[in-house]
Parts: sequence; C-alpha cells; structure tokens
Amino acid sequence: MSAALSRRTLLLGLAAASTAAASTATVASADAAVTVAENPELIRLADALPHVYDRYVEARDKDWAISDKWLAVWPLAPDEISEIGTKDPWETQGNIERCFQGDFLWREGEEFPRTITWRASWARGHLAAEQRRLKTKDTPARRAEIAQLKRIVKIAEDYEDECVRVKEACHDEYTAGWKARKVAAKAVCKLVGAIMEQPDRTMAGLLIKAEALDTFACMSEWDQKAAIFEPNKWHGQIAASVLRHAKGGAS
Repeated sequence: MSAALSRRTLLLGLAAASTAAASTATVASADAAVTVAENPELIRLADALPHVYDRYVEARDKDWAISDKWLAVWPLAPDEISEIGTKDPWETQGNIERCFQGDFLWREGEEFPRTITWRASWARGHLAAEQRRLKTKDTPARRAEIAQLKRIVKIAEDYEDECVRVKEACHDEYTAGWKARKVAAKAVCKLVGAIMEQPDRTMAGLLIKAEALDTFACMSEWDQKAAIFEPNKWHGQIAASVLRHAKGGAS
C-alpha cells in the first residue's frame, strides 16, 4: 500500500468516525436523521490518485537516477580554466560552470558554482594576438606567455570536447527521462485539479480534498509547476468548503 493511500485511508477513517458521532448526536435529539452520501465522482477520482501519484514517483525517481548517472561522468572544468565562485550565480552575468542539463554545477564542498575563466576560443584569440606581437618584439616573457596560452588552449579544448561527447551520449536517455516525468507530473496535477472541482457533501469529501493537496505538496517544486496557477485556486476552494461545512454542511 502506498504512503498516499495509507494517509487517505486514515483520513477517511477519521471522517467516518466524525460523521458517525454527529449522526449519533442527531438521532439522540430527534426522531429521524438524514444521511448524506458523499459525491461518488469525488470518491472515484480520489481512489485513482494513489496509483497516479505512484507512477509520478516512479518516473521522478527514474529521472533522478538518470541525472545522477550522467553527472557522475560529466567533466569538471580544470583549475587552469576555472576559479572558485564567490557569489550566487544568479547575481552575476559571468560564465558559470554548468552541467549537461544546462543548470549551474554545484560542486561538493564549494559554496557557489565555479566561474569559467578561459574558453578555448578566448585562449586562441589571445594566442593569435601574442604571436603577432612576437613578430615585432621577441622577448622571453612573450614566448613564455605564448607557451602558457598554448597549454590553456589544449586544456580548454579537451574539456569542451568531453562536454560535447557526454552531452551527445546522454541526450536520448536524459530527454526520455524528463519527458516521462513531466507527463506523470501533469497527470497528478490534472487529477488533483479534478478532485478540487468536485463538490464535497460531507467531511469525508473535505478530507479527501485535503489529502489531494497534501499529495500535491509531496511533489517536487519543479514538478508542481506543471499545475501552472491552479494551486492558488485549489486553496481557495478548500477554504470555501471548510467554511461551508462549519456553517452546517454542503449546500
């Protein structure tokens, strides 16, 4: 049994107990009591949620595993062409070290992503300029600079070539992984939205909606964005349900 299903079973049990207690009190004070049945469509949608959420978790975990696999072989920019970052990468327009996904690369033990100080193209440009200057003024210092630039060009080229190689190697697997995760995330968000749109007639229905929101909250923030602006609407809907039940039940 999934965690989501276990939580919903518990909540429904509490709701049933609450409903039974309310019914007993009503019977004790009147000759007859009216039993309100929960919206069957709401229950049907809620019953589907654990399975849909489990499929999302499976797709998410697989996507994470794929990312971990390729991050393990993704090349790190050598020290000769990078320097330790000193500020949040979002606050700078500098050339920040990135991974195959295009995201900033956060190295273990370093507070911020590194800054790339040399690209192969930059080094080649500087090398060509120094070689032109050498023709007019040949000095030991200039020759040493040229030798260092040639070394930097080689290091940068090897690093950039390896980045291209790994990115091409992981493309199909990585793309399939994040696309499957996105589809699964959207399915959860769509189902939660459908649950929130259904009218709830009893406290059990209200708790079903609360559990749906709790399930949504268990998704990653990146995946929640598949719901676009729906969450704002959902919380307003459940607030309205709480107030309606507090005033005497669904209308």
